[in-house]
Amino acid sequence: MDVLNYCRNKPYNRQVDIVLQAGNSEEWVELKSYASKTMAKSSFKPNITTPKTTNYREFFHDMRLNSGFINVLNKDAILSAPNSTENQQVTWYFHEYKTPKGTANLAKAPDKARLKQVQGWLCATPEGEGKRYIKDNFAFGTSSALQQKCAGLTKDRVMLRNTYSYFKQLLEYVGSDEALEFYEDLKNID
Repeated sequence: MDVLNYCRNKPYNRQVDIVLQAGNSEEWVELKSYASKTMAKSSFKPNITTPKTTNYREFFHDMRLNSGFINVLNKDAILSAPNSTENQQVTWYFHEYKTPKGTANLAKAPDKARLKQVQGWLCATPEGEGKRYIKDNFAFGTSSALQQKCAGLTKDRVMLRNTYSYFKQLLEYVGSDEALEFYEDLKNID
């Protein structure tokens, strides 16, 4: 298979939610907000050829374009597709939230058990893609090696996160005493 033609026929057109940049290094951050019940296996079906954007397809391509995963021998061909660029870090946050008491909304945020399922779904080998595709695109020549490396990535970089923790991290970055006092005041609000 000609990697260059394969990439041109399946361009990687997707908007990353947040791109953090430090020098030439990019971290792609994806934010997801689902009720636990709506995080169905069907939205993580291991299909990368579907024209419809799915969670699996987004994650797979984020991983495929990661500097720790990309096959350096074919890097130029892989990144020659329109809108393709390499990332050094991939982070996916699933919104961890509390449903306010007394509301009609009965949705529950995903828990750690559901997140573990999602992590497994994200690391499945893509359907319909043979050994050659894995070898041409990834630094790890086999599906099992790719799945093992992906499991390490998802364990560290696919996680639950709540709004307070984001806000605290931002205020710590700002670093002023007033910012941290503001955060402490916010914690007491329901």
